[in-house]
Amino acid sequence: MLASSARPLFLESGSDILLTAEAKEDAEMPVKKSRTFYLVLTIFLIVGVCAYLWLARNREIIDDGGCKADLRVLNEAFLSYKKDTGVLPDKVADLLQCPENLKGWRGPYIMTPANDPWGREYLLLKNSWGMRIATFGRDGLPGGQGEDKDFIWDVTRQKFVE
Repeated sequence: MLASSARPLFLESGSDILLTAEAKEDAEMPVKKSRTFYLVLTIFLIVGVCAYLWLARNREIIDDGGCKADLRVLNEAFLSYKKDTGVLPDKVADLLQCPENLKGWRGPYIMTPANDPWGREYLLLKNSWGMRIATFGRDGLPGGQGEDKDFIWDVTRQKFVE
């Protein structure tokens, strides 16, 4: 017969199997664990997709090591320098210290020396058509692919040179 503490939930006809409330909880335990597993798996999947989408969108920042952002900041500093003095600087260091006999200098226009991600000072390329700010990548030589890629900002035209 039935024990007084066991409350039968159902009796399978034709067998002697009697499920109590405790037995039913034990039987449902794998279902609860699998639900938790799938919930955690779904959360990881959503976070992974979001991370992938962010990386795909911000790939330019990651690929160039911050060069393009640095060149844009330097561009603004050069434009401020020109607005104050009437001329473009002869070298990047002029943004930190006033060249001798220059009137109107209100700098410093940058707070720290401007170095590329490889530790070299950004280059200032001037000629008859204008001025460009550049870095020649990891190898320091013109041309290259990947980390050796050149990054050049044309101050005159206000765009990157490919």
